[in-house]
Amino acid sequence: MNKTVNIILIVLLSLITLAVTGFFIYLMTGHSFDWNFNFNRYSDNLIESKEVDTISEINVDAKNTDVLVEKSTNNKIIVELYSDNKVEHKIELNNNVLYVNFYDERVFNMFKKSDRVLIKLPESYENELKIKLTTGDVKIGLFENLSPIISVGTGDVKAEKLRNLDVDSNTGDVKINTLNMINCKHSTGDVKIQNVNVANIHSTTGDIKIQEVSNSVDISLTTGDIKINKATITEDSNISLTTGDVKITTCEGAYIEASNSVGDIRVNNNDRKLEKTLKISGKIGDIKVN
Repeated sequence: MNKTVNIILIVLLSLITLAVTGFFIYLMTGHSFDWNFNFNRYSDNLIESKEVDTISEINVDAKNTDVLVEKSTNNKIIVELYSDNKVEHKIELNNNVLYVNFYDERVFNMFKKSDRVLIKLPESYENELKIKLTTGDVKIGLFENLSPIISVGTGDVKAEKLRNLDVDSNTGDVKINTLNMINCKHSTGDVKIQNVNVANIHSTTGDIKIQEVSNSVDISLTTGDIKINKATITEDSNISLTTGDVKITTCEGAYIEASNSVGDIRVNNNDRKLEKTLKISGKIGDIKVN
């Protein structure tokens, strides 16, 4: 009995030693580990700001912060950086491009308030907005003329209304209420959209949920479910899924060409005379349309 207990203790100590060693190697190679239990309380400590009238592009490169995009009240373009930590930061105007750099290399931030990059734009702003964020969330308000290009390592991307969106996300959810077109490359997390005309979404793990699509879809998913409440298809479209279910509550405008290896296929009110085609292919899972 004592011999068994000793073996268990040795195994546990070995695992703990490996975990601690791995953790410090992770930190020593330039990564950060953020324990930030602050319940989305943002810092009010303004460390740098800049206001301009016009700009051709805003380029944000940030780490360990949230990037918030809101409407300005004075028709100006304003960038404000907030933090209670020691951070590297710079706002620079060069050739009519506004560069925003914000790097927080903190390891532990258990009780401090969250950093934030606050961008205030006129409602009519339609020039480029590029955001590259290692860790943190991107939150954008209602901008019907805005077409941001966003790259996020770990964190959520949320927006109320956009014209178009190009998003490359590694880990986190993508949630958009309304937009014309989305080009989404996504690894882990859910993609949720209320209303979109063109949805190009390529994801690895997580659910894809669209309330209404009004033109076309090009969706591929490895593991998870795809759910579309209403699809009005006016261009040839494709949905492919390896493991999971595809469910479309209402589909109009296209003939459904469905196939899978394991699972049920049920397509109602399918009209072969329709010019456009929605191809749905899966390996393991059910396909249900209408």
